[in-house]
Order: sequence, then C-alpha cells, then structure tokens
Amino acid sequence: MQVPPLRERKGEIRALSRLFLRDAFRKAGRPEAVLTPAALAKLEAHTWPGNVRELRNVVERAALLCQEGAIEPDHVMLGMTGVPPSREPTSPSSTGELRAPGPADERQRIIDALDRCGGNQKEAAKVLGISRRTLVYRLDAYGLPRPRKKT
Repeated sequence: MQVPPLRERKGEIRALSRLFLRDAFRKAGRPEAVLTPAALAKLEAHTWPGNVRELRNVVERAALLCQEGAIEPDHVMLGMTGVPPSREPTSPSSTGELRAPGPADERQRIIDALDRCGGNQKEAAKVLGISRRTLVYRLDAYGLPRPRKKT
C-alpha cells in the first residue's frame, strides 16, 4: 500500500499541525499556543515537496520560535533553509558554503536552554521540544560551540 504525499492530502494538514504543535509544547513543558488562521493558511498553501515529517519539523520550529500566545505566519518557516523569505544569506563562510542567519531569538533560546541544563544537549533539546540531532544541527548552523562532557 502506498500513502499519497502530503501535497495530495491538504485536508490533513490542519489536524496534523495541531497534533504536532501540542506534542512540541508538551515536550518542552510549556503552555500550548494556538495556530492562527493566517499561519494555518500558510501551511495549507505550501506545496509540501516532502512528507509528513517535513510538516512536523516546520511546526516544531514554529513552536520553538513562538514565545507565547499564538503561532503567527512569521513563525512558520518553509523551504530548505528555514530562513524567512525576507532574509538573505550572509557572505560565504570559511568552508565556502553560504550560511543563512536564523532568528536571533531562536539562537538565544538555544543558548539559554544549554545554560539551564549545564551544557547537557539531550536535556536542552528536551526543554526546547526538539530532538538532540536537531539541536546539534542548529548549534552548527548558528556557529555555536557544542558543549562537551567534562572528564
């Protein structure tokens, strides 16, 4: 049995988004925020070249960016880089890759979570409501040093 891609099942986006949002806030131990109609419309208008995991990642990122209240369209970042369309990539890094800046508040929330958890990446990821792998990816993306275990 083959499951059709998400782009062919637009009617499921609302329910899946709410489920992923609820899970992200529960994992982070934060009060749940609502998805505004405009943010939901942005999710439903997207072509979804990926699958349901892509939707989950977008919703988890929006939950991370949302300080409180409601998930707004600005919190919903679509596309491969996760950078809002109004932002341009920075100059090439020393490796020759273009690195795109992320929202400053997301970077600061990662730093704060690592401080609160004494550098424990697994615990910081749990506080942020993301996987450890995602945390490591974002540390690299923001040029933040990875905390190491003390021996």
